[in-house]
Amino acid sequence: GDPYNPIVRFIRQLTEPVFSRVRRILPNFFFRSSIDFTPMIVLIILLLIENVVLGFLFELGQILLKK
Repeated sequence: GDPYNPIVRFIRQLTEPVFSRVRRILPNFFFRSSIDFTPMIVLIILLLIENVVLGFLFELGQILLKK
């Protein structure tokens, strides 16, 4: 994308704080290729968090319905 496009700049401003934190944690071998794996890793982390939270809320709902 064009780095001067306002939409691209807006999306970059939203995602860069999260991506930079993940990049600091990742080992160096992720950066040897020209592919940035950071967005994929962030997406996987978000999906794991979503599954854990939804599972917890489902279990809590089941407990509350039994009472």
